[in-house]
Amino acid sequence: MHNVESLSSSAESSEFYLEKGSFRDPKNFVFYQGDRVLRAITYLGKDDYLLSRENPIFQSLIERKKIISEKEINKEGISFLNKDSKIFKIIEHPRINFISYPYEWPFHLLKKAALHHLELHLALLDAKLTLSDATAYNIQFIGIEPIHIDSLSIRPYKDGEFWAAYRQFCEQFLNPLLLYSKCRIPFNSIYKGYFEGISSDVIYKILPFYQKCSPSIFLHVFLPLKLQSVGHLEKKAINLKKNYFSIASYQRLLVYMRDWIEKIYPPTSEYTIWGTYEKSHSYDLAEEGIKMIFISRIIAAEKPHCVWDIGCNAGKYSLLAIEAGAGSVIGFDFDHKAIDLCAQRSEEKNIPFLPLIMDMTNPSPALGWANEERKTLFQRKNADFIVCLAFIHHMVIGKNISLENYINWILSLANQGIIEFISKEDPMVHKMLLLREDIFPDYSFENFKQILSRKAQIIEIKKIKETRQLIFYKVKENLK
Repeated sequence: MHNVESLSSSAESSEFYLEKGSFRDPKNFVFYQGDRVLRAITYLGKDDYLLSRENPIFQSLIERKKIISEKEINKEGISFLNKDSKIFKIIEHPRINFISYPYEWPFHLLKKAALHHLELHLALLDAKLTLSDATAYNIQFIGIEPIHIDSLSIRPYKDGEFWAAYRQFCEQFLNPLLLYSKCRIPFNSIYKGYFEGISSDVIYKILPFYQKCSPSIFLHVFLPLKLQSVGHLEKKAINLKKNYFSIASYQRLLVYMRDWIEKIYPPTSEYTIWGTYEKSHSYDLAEEGIKMIFISRIIAAEKPHCVWDIGCNAGKYSLLAIEAGAGSVIGFDFDHKAIDLCAQRSEEKNIPFLPLIMDMTNPSPALGWANEERKTLFQRKNADFIVCLAFIHHMVIGKNISLENYINWILSLANQGIIEFISKEDPMVHKMLLLREDIFPDYSFENFKQILSRKAQIIEIKKIKETRQLIFYKVKENLK
């Protein structure tokens, strides 16, 4: 296996640095040089690499954007690899705009990712290739479209082999979908807690009794769970080695799983606090028009590459930013129903808008081995413009985040943006203070402007109504 420690130390002097989440597969590892994404293939992965690339379907899958593209580069130009006799070849991939994780995806995106994995696997089997694993972390999104990013997990199919990654697929794709669809429990926080997927043991304990009687759930949740128990596991492994599992049986299992997942939907009657906000907000048509014109004008003038829409709800202003000329938008909200609506809208319009589940008072932390496999949200920040509308009062008054802390946090995300300030006199804030003591004497528009002005220049203020104002700002060090 590659020496992660020596590679990391070399990176400081050579400007190369290792992807800390890429260490589990001895056949390859990912590293970076600036914005370049590079993959080192070891001699352990040589045969799989050559045989899969010789198959005509590989290039076809790249052209159809099912797997990420790649090109070979000269490894002699990479200093820290010159003396590493374990490295067979170096390839380069295009950089994904933003790396997201399955516990941040809404139901719609996790379902799309699951179907993408299955369709890809079926296409590979037709060409006598297969996938060595079924981790959801190998799927990323370009806008709303999934793409498989681990090209070294594609290898030749071995005659008679079983789907070794079946359990992994169930835990990382199927079980989270069932949790929300059948139990009305959003999977995101539980998935984040378990990190490598929701086990069949957990999902089976939560499922209502009548759901356990479903033939599909019996076959793919209960039965595998029983076979995993002590006393069955060794026997199962021996039988799998003895028995011949035809490629037709392999394909039928994948088709069955695909057809089942296609019929899994989120609960339709579920109510969430912010799922209907877009239809029940406190703006009249004229006020909403003022807001939309201001945001559209600023975005059109600044032409940001990537906008983060904090508290995006159902995505109305995310779509507006795209229409105004933003290169892409990543939307964040903790309401799963609103974010799922965002995902459906993005797909319908085919725009570069990625909506993600995120509680900004408890954002995605560093997870995995040595807390380095999965990065924090802050470590992945890529925005050059922030849109943060009707959000400040939820943080300062709803979550007791100080006004100064909130402003410093917003300014740390990007060098410019638009914030909407909601005053205490606003009906929404008034409702929030009905059942609690007002311990926020510093929460005022004047104080907000004073704190913001210390680190940013207020370029323009637009009043929507007496209790709501839009502020376009730029961080001062970005004005040079």
